[in-house]
Amino acid sequence: MDGWTEAREATRNVVVEDPSASLTDALRTIEDGRSRSRERERAARRVEAWAVDACARAPGVMLHWECAGRRFAERLVDGRETSEEVREALTDAMVAATVASGVEKDSIVIDDEVLGALALGARDSCGKVAMASARGASALCRIAQEDSRSKVITRSLASALTHKTGKVRLEAVRQLECALFESDCFHLVYDLTGGSHVDVSTVRINYFSALACDPSPFVRMEFTRLCGTCLDGASTSLTPRILPYILSSLVDEIIDVVEVAKQIIQSRNNFHETVCRHLGDVLLPALSELRSHIGSNWRIDVILRILDLIEALVVFAKDRATQFIPNVIDGLDEAVSSTSDTLVQMKARAVRERFKQVCPEACNYKN
Repeated sequence: MDGWTEAREATRNVVVEDPSASLTDALRTIEDGRSRSRERERAARRVEAWAVDACARAPGVMLHWECAGRRFAERLVDGRETSEEVREALTDAMVAATVASGVEKDSIVIDDEVLGALALGARDSCGKVAMASARGASALCRIAQEDSRSKVITRSLASALTHKTGKVRLEAVRQLECALFESDCFHLVYDLTGGSHVDVSTVRINYFSALACDPSPFVRMEFTRLCGTCLDGASTSLTPRILPYILSSLVDEIIDVVEVAKQIIQSRNNFHETVCRHLGDVLLPALSELRSHIGSNWRIDVILRILDLIEALVVFAKDRATQFIPNVIDGLDEAVSSTSDTLVQMKARAVRERFKQVCPEACNYKN
């Protein structure tokens, strides 16, 4: 049972004798500026309960659900709802109503209003609202048409991956894994790792890179598991965009994160071969990123994470790494000379010495 369904269990004891009247009354209560927050919350939960449990018994009012979903979305977006409990209930009701609107269809197009409300909710300062949005986005992926699934994941669910609260980010990673797996949308790994199929001038966010450096070890553990799932489901062309995060987890400071990465590697007979095959596709961009981040004085934790990746790569694929000796040595030396940060200098020197240990030919290289 997924998180969204579990969250709905509490509503299953609600009985609606006249669903059409109940929907109208509930919407009136929710939109009435004089109603108390507790009344609005109860009204939203009543609609949610009916949508989840009773919609199959009331096919005659199916057309109301799409409208109800949009009206809930509009209330969430317009900013009038100040109660966190009501925003959470409205999010759940909006998702339930949208799901109900697609009961008799193979798949549906998710309205822009609903997408916008989910994206806004995923950034809500209240963690419960943000988690409800993440669960809801994952649930909608199962009934959405392909284009809508992409929008739900990249525009709405992804927003929760950068939430300020660790619990929200953890839930978002879990829901992202579920959404990618159940809707077979692993091609979206390209977008989630900062790629763009449309406008290269658009500001792109590498959500995977942010998760790899997440301050919460629980988030990093779940993210590493997500990468393992993506490695299984995504096409070979996306492998170089996934491998860096599994390999960098091997040198995480938290042993539990390292163990998750090891389990992923040990469960695949051809992992070493896969790394060797894509070594240049991963190593050269990592060196380029290192140069770029140091040149722009980017976050030290990101730079150190890139150095961790380079170390993991050359150690893991030491036999194949010989052909990249000039690239690695020059890149690490440049990192030492281009920054005044002591931690970065020490780490770059340590990686260079480690590289020479596993690849003795590097000792003879003079740049």
